[in-house]
Amino acid sequence: MHYCKEMLLIADEMRHFEGFSGALAVSNIEYMGTPNLREKQLSEFLIYSNEKEIVEQQQILFNTLWEKAIPAKQRIKEIELGIKREFAETIRDPTEIRKLFSKLLESAEKDILSISTPNTIKRIEKLGIINQIIKAANLGIKVRLLIDSHTFNEKINDKYGGELAQIKYHKLIKSLQSFVISMIVDESLLLVIDIKDESQENFEDSIGLATFTNIRSTLDIYLSLFEKGWHQSE
Repeated sequence: MHYCKEMLLIADEMRHFEGFSGALAVSNIEYMGTPNLREKQLSEFLIYSNEKEIVEQQQILFNTLWEKAIPAKQRIKEIELGIKREFAETIRDPTEIRKLFSKLLESAEKDILSISTPNTIKRIEKLGIINQIIKAANLGIKVRLLIDSHTFNEKINDKYGGELAQIKYHKLIKSLQSFVISMIVDESLLLVIDIKDESQENFEDSIGLATFTNIRSTLDIYLSLFEKGWHQSE
């Protein structure tokens, strides 16, 4: 971080991009880059080109990274104050969404809240996610679900029986029924998945885009909706 602060003294503007490795420099006529860059070490490998097509390609890459990056001063302040950086990611790959869904459940330490569409329960049961939810509940994590109770009782309760004793669920009220799945973990992480085809039996075939975020204002909205639905269905 010391070097970043020094760079701020000479750079007109500097931004932070999470997860980028290597380095690139591009002008209107030249491109230079390296796939590896280590602190206090000279790079052993350097790429240079003044070919118009390559320069234009790298300009597009740089501009894309620049737009997604955050001001360096903001990131330095977050690190110094121990502030958790807010993020909002849009995920398009159904396989990545499925993996994140499962990973979020595994990461829970205190509670799991979820609102699901009627057929979601049947689809996630095929993925073994019901077993993950049961495991979490047995570890003392508070699990509350707003779901289609008829589907849950018919397909899940009959199969797992007493294993569901630690899981609380209420019937999803009509005003909250929609074509999305939402899951809040530890009141700090939110995953919202669009359902593009509720008739599909396969989870990945049924879903569209997903949003993954820890932005407090967004979390509070979904927490409020969940609690409203929970209390109204009692």
